[in-house]
Parts: sequence; C-alpha cells; structure tokens
Amino acid sequence: MVKYTYICPVGTSLLQNFINNPKWKDFITEFKDLRIEVWPKLSPDDPLNAVPNGYICSIVKGHELFDALLEFLRLSPRDACAEANGIYGIRDCYGHSPKDVEIFLYNTRTCNSRLCSSVIEEFLRSEGYLVQRIEIAALRSVDDFELGLIDVLDKVVRLVRKRRSEGIRVYINATPGFKSEVTFLVIASILAGANAVVYIHESFKTPINLPIPPLAVNTELLSGVLKLFKDVACIDTYYVRRVLGDELVSNMLDLGVLKLKEDKVCIREWIKYLTT
Repeated sequence: MVKYTYICPVGTSLLQNFINNPKWKDFITEFKDLRIEVWPKLSPDDPLNAVPNGYICSIVKGHELFDALLEFLRLSPRDACAEANGIYGIRDCYGHSPKDVEIFLYNTRTCNSRLCSSVIEEFLRSEGYLVQRIEIAALRSVDDFELGLIDVLDKVVRLVRKRRSEGIRVYINATPGFKSEVTFLVIASILAGANAVVYIHESFKTPINLPIPPLAVNTELLSGVLKLFKDVACIDTYYVRRVLGDELVSNMLDLGVLKLKEDKVCIREWIKYLTT
C-alpha cells in the first residue's frame, strides 16, 4: 500500500554525467557523429531532440546506449544523476521503504529528458519503487512559457491535492530538472499542500529539508479580478482600470496575474488553476 508520494522533475544530468565519465569514453566515441557531447543541452527544437522523430527518441530499452546508461546508473546511483541522488536523499531523511513509495517522474516533452526519465524509471522499478512517468510541455520560447506553466500546474497541483486528500504524504525532490520548470513546480506543490521539499546541493552532498513557508493564494485580493475575467481572457484596458482601480491593476500586472496585450488587459490562465 502506498504511503508516500515523491514528485521528481527530470532533467538531463544522467546524460551529462555519463558523457563526462572517462570510463565510458570509448563507448561514447561511437556516437560522436551524432554530437552526443551536446545532447544534454539541446534545444527542444533541435532535429536530434524534437519529439517524436528526433534520433534520441529512438533510444529505448534494448538499445546499446540505453543499456549503457542503465548500467552507469546502477553502478553509482547518487553520482550518476541528480534525480536518484535526490530520491535517495528523501529516503535518508525519512527512512521510507521503497515498497511504501510511489514516484512520479516529470520529464519535459523532449527526447533527451524522455530518455533520461525512461532509464531512471527502469532503475527505480528494479529498486522496488512504484514508478509513473508524466510528460510536461517543454519551454521553447517566451510565448510558450505561460502554456508550460499551465501544464505544470495542471499535472502537479491536481496530483498533490489528490494524494493529500487520500492521506498520502507528498515529498518534492527539488534537486534535478531544468531551473524554470523546477522553480514553478516547487512553488505550485507547496501551494497545493506538499508535506516537504528536499534538496541536495552539489557542493556538500547532504540532503536539506527546505523550510516551507505558509504560502497561500490571496483569494480575497483576487476575487474581483477573477470575477471580472470569469468568462473572458482579455478586456479593454480603460474598462478594467475603471472597475478594479489603477492600483490593483498595477499590482496584478507587476505580479504577472494580468498582462497587457495591445489596448487590452488579459488574465494569465495559470492563476485560475491555483484558485480552484
């Protein structure tokens, strides 16, 4: 029976550490023509990395590189990737048994993050954990940023709230992943009721149980905004300022709850996910 849920974002540290390890130098040479040395840092739109047809997406269980990554991870999990290091850190802090833990791996919709996630999933299952992978949108540009945040909120907040309602304690592994996604994932998880956030800094290797401040969405402050934008996304700027007042509108623009678009004020859709 599951007693604990770990939420773990997935980046590309497994790939990076594997490529940098001199013991695998000869093996890695076989993939030089495919620019393997830059795989961990490829953009989401790079032909090698774009889902679904990027070459890296073809590396699945049974492929020699998948198997090599898995062996590398098994030999020294803590050193191999930030994801395993952070998961072990949570286990060390709280003494959980793998049979009592379910782990949700959140990888971005990119081939390199997907590859790392699938190798880590295989490893964790062999350790006795119940594992599920969830894919979130990759942030390709400023224009995509809000859609990416909505995807994180939808897939993380919903899960945290559901598990907490079932009496399951939720722990966030804040060590791995891409900075923009992880920052928002941690904040969203705290707002949704996560029990603890654990982080391991690379310089001292010791898990830190980050303090969780009593964060909450100020629904009283937002009530007028949400009511005005209940059925529409954008409204004439003059009308919004007349209804809400200049000070509140300016505050909401500074906080990123509202945004200006030509001669209109628009609500950012992600705020609705934190107030429902």
